[in-house]
Amino acid sequence: MPNKALSETGGSIVGPLVPTTTRAASGASTLVAFATAEKARRGVHLQYGRLSAVHGLALGFVAAIASGLVFAESDQNLAWCKGEGGPSPDQQITSCTSLIESGSYHAQDLALTYFSRAMGYLRKQDLDRAIEDFDAGLALDPDNPAALYNRAIGYEAKGDPDRALKDYDAAIKLKPDHLKALTNRGAIYFEKGDYDRAIEDQNRVIALKPTDPMGLINRGRSYAEKGDYDSAIKDFDQAERLNKLRFAPPSGYVLYQRGLALLAKGEDDRAIGDLNQAIVWAPRNPLILVGLGLAFLRQGQFDQAIADFDLALKLRPTLASALYGRGLAKLKKGENASGEVDVSAAKAIKPNVAEEFARYGL
Repeated sequence: MPNKALSETGGSIVGPLVPTTTRAASGASTLVAFATAEKARRGVHLQYGRLSAVHGLALGFVAAIASGLVFAESDQNLAWCKGEGGPSPDQQITSCTSLIESGSYHAQDLALTYFSRAMGYLRKQDLDRAIEDFDAGLALDPDNPAALYNRAIGYEAKGDPDRALKDYDAAIKLKPDHLKALTNRGAIYFEKGDYDRAIEDQNRVIALKPTDPMGLINRGRSYAEKGDYDSAIKDFDQAERLNKLRFAPPSGYVLYQRGLALLAKGEDDRAIGDLNQAIVWAPRNPLILVGLGLAFLRQGQFDQAIADFDLALKLRPTLASALYGRGLAKLKKGENASGEVDVSAAKAIKPNVAEEFARYGL
């Protein structure tokens, strides 16, 4: 669900506006927990540039003091270790280290102190040391679902989704209603192409939090990847209804995803309507412009398609889907030399870009 902060991978036809299958942030009832900045990461139905889940994960910081933890000291080290008073990452790490080395903490209290220092390392994006501290704490407190969840996020940030998946599994086994772990595990299944398992987790997320549109958006994207566009559109419709109930403005992200599903289903005019609305809310997002270009390309409006692809490329010059789409439009117009240049450039960036366009009948 899982969110995350983003790197690009050449770009595919469909990609998230925010983060992709959107992920949950960290933070649980450990001594201190951390949250990821944008885990919205990950791909969607033919992505352009994955916003991705762990690609470039930016880690933030949220303090949460465990309700059962009682320390004898009330000094600066204790406060900073707990994240109180706005310590820097180094101050938090140094303070926790002093407490650990004091020999005054044992069993669960020592485990919580390790977890808190791990959070300091996560704030520095020193992921190896963070994971080492989670390991040390979990050796003392192995049934702590919050620590397992946070270590999983650390593994994701390192680009190790398989180990993250094991920790999410363990956290969910201990706490079956762990909404954030279910969200993020579903996101990993999505990225692995295991859409049925992703949908199973997304179903549980929706049951736990039926008024949150993000669970519906994530499931809708999974349905779209399976080619079940009707189910995808129903989820996007419901997500938009929930936004309206909150008196929220239309979601450019929902409109974008629904537009892509409509496009894949062959409902070009409705798709253009959604994508035109989406661009109002996110005028500098090149992915929406590629979606519009694709729709106009299918309708034979080659000049309009080229204009949209041009705008997308001004915003992101190496966006493979925009280059490939513009190349196809030029070829359709008989501008063969220029079209071949664009197509070749797109394939050099993303070799399978043609397969993505095939989903849309191009």
